[in-house]
Amino acid sequence: SLGSKACAANRTSCEVKMVRLGEAGAQGVFNPSADLLTANTTANVTVTTNATGTRRMLSQSSSTANATASSIEKTLANPIVCLNFGEAMIWDVSHPTREHYPVYQKDNLLNTNDQFDYTEFRTFAEKMKDPNLNIRTFMFTFDQPGVYVFNDNANFYATTVVRVVSVTERCGSSAFEPVTESSMLSTGIKRESNLLLTPDWILIGVLM
Repeated sequence: SLGSKACAANRTSCEVKMVRLGEAGAQGVFNPSADLLTANTTANVTVTTNATGTRRMLSQSSSTANATASSIEKTLANPIVCLNFGEAMIWDVSHPTREHYPVYQKDNLLNTNDQFDYTEFRTFAEKMKDPNLNIRTFMFTFDQPGVYVFNDNANFYATTVVRVVSVTERCGSSAFEPVTESSMLSTGIKRESNLLLTPDWILIGVLM
Protein backbone atom coordinates (compact mmCIF):
# COMPACT_ATOMS: atom_id res chain seq x y z
CA SER A 1 0.00 0.00 0.00
CA LEU A 2 0.98 3.64 -0.36
CA GLY A 3 0.00 6.76 1.56
CA SER A 4 -0.16 6.85 5.35
CA LYS A 5 0.80 3.41 6.70
CA ALA A 6 -0.14 3.99 10.32
CA CYS A 7 -2.91 5.37 12.48
CA ALA A 8 -2.74 8.92 13.79
CA ALA A 9 0.16 9.97 16.01
CA ASN A 10 0.37 8.31 19.43
CA ARG A 11 -2.10 5.57 18.48
CA THR A 12 -1.04 1.94 18.12
CA SER A 13 -4.42 0.88 16.73
CA CYS A 14 -7.40 2.48 15.05
CA GLU A 15 -10.47 1.65 13.05
CA VAL A 16 -10.37 1.75 9.26
CA LYS A 17 -13.04 1.69 6.57
CA MET A 18 -12.45 0.28 3.08
CA VAL A 19 -13.86 1.46 -0.24
CA ARG A 20 -13.18 -0.52 -3.41
CA LEU A 21 -12.85 1.34 -6.70
CA GLY A 22 -13.47 -0.45 -9.98
CA GLU A 23 -15.94 -1.12 -12.77
CA ALA A 24 -18.77 -1.35 -10.24
CA GLY A 25 -18.00 2.16 -9.01
CA ALA A 26 -17.12 3.14 -5.46
CA GLN A 27 -18.21 0.33 -3.13
CA GLY A 28 -18.02 0.54 0.64
CA VAL A 29 -16.97 -2.96 1.74
CA PHE A 30 -18.48 -4.10 5.05
CA ASN A 31 -16.38 -7.26 5.33
CA PRO A 32 -13.05 -6.67 3.52
CA SER A 33 -10.34 -9.29 3.44
CA ALA A 34 -7.73 -9.06 6.19
CA ASP A 35 -4.78 -9.26 3.80
CA LEU A 36 -5.83 -6.09 1.99
CA LEU A 37 -6.50 -4.22 5.21
CA THR A 38 -3.17 -5.07 6.78
CA ALA A 39 -0.93 -4.85 3.70
CA ASN A 40 2.14 -2.80 4.65
CA THR A 41 0.48 -1.12 7.64
CA THR A 42 2.51 -0.48 10.78
CA ALA A 43 -0.32 -0.78 13.30
CA ASN A 44 -3.17 -3.06 14.24
CA VAL A 45 -6.46 -1.96 12.73
CA THR A 46 -10.09 -2.59 13.57
CA VAL A 47 -12.74 -2.95 10.90
CA THR A 48 -16.49 -2.56 11.23
CA THR A 49 -17.80 -5.66 9.47
CA ASN A 50 -21.50 -4.94 9.06
CA ALA A 51 -24.27 -2.37 9.31
CA THR A 52 -24.94 -3.21 12.97
CA GLY A 53 -21.48 -2.16 14.10
CA THR A 54 -19.79 -5.53 14.72
CA ARG A 55 -16.00 -5.04 14.82
CA ARG A 56 -12.97 -7.32 14.55
CA MET A 57 -9.31 -6.69 15.25
CA LEU A 58 -6.83 -7.42 12.46
CA SER A 59 -3.05 -7.59 12.44
CA GLN A 60 -0.41 -8.42 9.88
CA SER A 61 -0.03 -11.95 11.23
CA SER A 62 -3.69 -12.63 11.96
CA SER A 63 -4.59 -15.91 10.28
CA THR A 64 -7.73 -16.16 12.41
CA ALA A 65 -9.01 -12.91 10.95
CA ASN A 66 -8.67 -14.38 7.48
CA ALA A 67 -10.51 -17.48 8.56
CA THR A 68 -13.44 -15.58 10.03
CA ALA A 69 -13.92 -13.20 7.13
CA SER A 70 -17.23 -13.76 5.40
CA SER A 71 -17.09 -15.35 1.96
CA ILE A 72 -20.18 -13.35 0.93
CA GLU A 73 -19.10 -9.78 0.40
CA LYS A 74 -21.44 -7.00 1.50
CA THR A 75 -21.07 -3.61 -0.16
CA LEU A 76 -22.78 -0.23 -0.50
CA ALA A 77 -22.36 1.96 -3.59
CA ASN A 78 -21.25 5.60 -3.33
CA PRO A 79 -21.14 5.55 0.46
CA ILE A 80 -20.99 8.17 3.15
CA VAL A 81 -18.18 7.12 5.49
CA CYS A 82 -17.92 8.44 9.04
CA LEU A 83 -14.48 8.32 10.70
CA ASN A 84 -13.66 9.13 14.27
CA PHE A 85 -10.89 11.68 14.69
CA GLY A 86 -7.50 10.22 13.72
CA GLU A 87 -8.87 7.10 12.01
CA ALA A 88 -8.15 5.98 8.48
CA MET A 89 -9.58 5.16 5.08
CA ILE A 90 -8.25 2.38 2.86
CA TRP A 91 -9.08 2.39 -0.83
CA ASP A 92 -8.78 -0.90 -2.68
CA VAL A 93 -7.18 0.09 -6.00
CA SER A 94 -6.26 -3.41 -7.15
CA HIS A 95 -8.28 -3.28 -10.38
CA PRO A 96 -5.94 -4.50 -13.17
CA THR A 97 -6.41 -1.39 -15.35
CA ARG A 98 -4.75 0.75 -12.63
CA GLU A 99 -7.11 3.57 -13.61
CA HIS A 100 -9.34 3.35 -10.52
CA TYR A 101 -7.98 5.39 -7.61
CA PRO A 102 -9.32 8.20 -5.37
CA VAL A 103 -9.20 11.82 -6.50
CA TYR A 104 -10.07 14.63 -4.10
CA GLN A 105 -12.85 16.87 -5.45
CA LYS A 106 -11.39 20.12 -4.14
CA ASP A 107 -14.20 22.28 -5.52
CA ASN A 108 -17.10 20.17 -4.25
CA LEU A 109 -19.52 22.26 -2.22
CA LEU A 110 -19.79 19.62 0.49
CA ASN A 111 -16.12 19.99 1.45
CA THR A 112 -15.60 21.92 4.68
CA ASN A 113 -11.81 22.05 5.18
CA ASP A 114 -10.26 24.64 2.89
CA GLN A 115 -6.82 23.87 4.36
CA PHE A 116 -6.91 20.14 3.57
CA ASP A 117 -3.55 19.02 2.22
CA TYR A 118 -4.28 16.40 -0.44
CA THR A 119 -0.70 16.19 -1.73
CA GLU A 120 -0.56 12.46 -0.94
CA PHE A 121 -3.50 11.85 -3.28
CA ARG A 122 -1.82 13.72 -6.15
CA THR A 123 1.43 11.85 -5.52
CA PHE A 124 -0.43 8.55 -5.42
CA ALA A 125 -2.01 9.28 -8.81
CA GLU A 126 1.49 9.54 -10.29
CA LYS A 127 2.55 6.29 -8.62
CA MET A 128 -0.40 4.47 -10.19
CA LYS A 129 1.05 5.26 -13.61
CA ASP A 130 4.25 3.33 -12.82
CA PRO A 131 3.79 -0.26 -14.09
CA ASN A 132 6.74 -1.45 -12.00
CA LEU A 133 4.96 -0.76 -8.72
CA ASN A 134 2.70 -3.44 -7.25
CA ILE A 135 -0.06 -1.35 -5.69
CA ARG A 136 -3.16 -2.87 -4.12
CA THR A 137 -4.34 -0.32 -1.58
CA PHE A 138 -4.03 3.30 -0.57
CA MET A 139 -4.35 4.21 3.13
CA PHE A 140 -4.89 7.75 4.37
CA THR A 141 -5.20 8.86 7.99
CA PHE A 142 -7.43 11.87 8.56
CA ASP A 143 -6.25 14.05 11.44
CA GLN A 144 -8.53 17.03 10.83
CA PRO A 145 -12.32 17.03 11.27
CA GLY A 146 -14.49 17.92 8.30
CA VAL A 147 -16.20 16.61 5.18
CA TYR A 148 -14.12 15.41 2.22
CA VAL A 149 -15.49 14.26 -1.16
CA PHE A 150 -13.59 11.92 -3.47
CA ASN A 151 -14.36 10.46 -6.87
CA ASP A 152 -12.87 7.58 -8.82
CA ASN A 153 -10.29 8.76 -11.35
CA ALA A 154 -11.93 6.61 -14.04
CA ASN A 155 -15.54 7.36 -13.07
CA PHE A 156 -16.44 10.86 -11.92
CA TYR A 157 -19.83 9.68 -10.66
CA ALA A 158 -18.35 7.02 -8.37
CA THR A 159 -18.08 9.02 -5.16
CA THR A 160 -17.06 8.59 -1.54
CA VAL A 161 -18.10 11.19 1.02
CA VAL A 162 -15.89 11.05 4.12
CA ARG A 163 -16.94 12.81 7.30
CA VAL A 164 -14.32 13.03 10.06
CA VAL A 165 -15.81 13.98 13.43
CA SER A 166 -14.08 16.01 16.13
CA VAL A 167 -12.42 14.55 19.21
CA THR A 168 -15.57 15.23 21.23
CA GLU A 169 -17.86 13.31 18.84
CA ARG A 170 -18.30 9.66 17.90
CA CYS A 171 -19.58 8.08 14.69
CA GLY A 172 -22.64 5.85 14.68
CA SER A 173 -22.43 2.07 14.55
CA SER A 174 -22.89 1.58 10.79
CA ALA A 175 -19.75 1.41 8.66
CA PHE A 176 -21.39 3.13 5.69
CA GLU A 177 -24.52 5.13 4.91
CA PRO A 178 -26.20 5.76 1.54
CA VAL A 179 -26.20 9.25 0.06
CA THR A 180 -29.73 10.36 0.88
CA GLU A 181 -31.13 13.56 2.35
CA SER A 182 -31.87 11.88 5.68
CA SER A 183 -28.48 10.18 6.01
CA MET A 184 -26.64 13.38 5.14
CA LEU A 185 -28.57 15.30 7.76
CA SER A 186 -28.10 12.58 10.38
CA THR A 187 -24.32 12.52 9.80
CA GLY A 188 -24.04 16.31 9.90
CA ILE A 189 -23.22 16.85 6.23
CA LYS A 190 -24.50 19.94 4.43
CA ARG A 191 -23.56 22.04 1.46
CA GLU A 192 -21.62 25.22 2.14
CA SER A 193 -24.49 27.28 0.79
CA ASN A 194 -27.56 29.09 2.05
CA LEU A 195 -29.67 27.57 -0.72
CA LEU A 196 -32.65 25.47 0.30
CA LEU A 197 -32.00 22.11 -1.32
CA THR A 198 -34.43 19.39 -2.30
CA PRO A 199 -33.15 15.76 -2.00
CA ASP A 200 -32.37 15.69 -5.73
CA TRP A 201 -30.21 18.80 -5.50
CA ILE A 202 -28.33 17.36 -2.55
CA LEU A 203 -27.48 14.27 -4.59
CA ILE A 204 -26.43 16.42 -7.54
CA GLY A 205 -24.25 18.44 -5.17
CA VAL A 206 -22.30 15.34 -4.19
CA LEU A 207 -21.48 14.71 -7.82
CA MET A 208 -20.33 18.26 -8.59
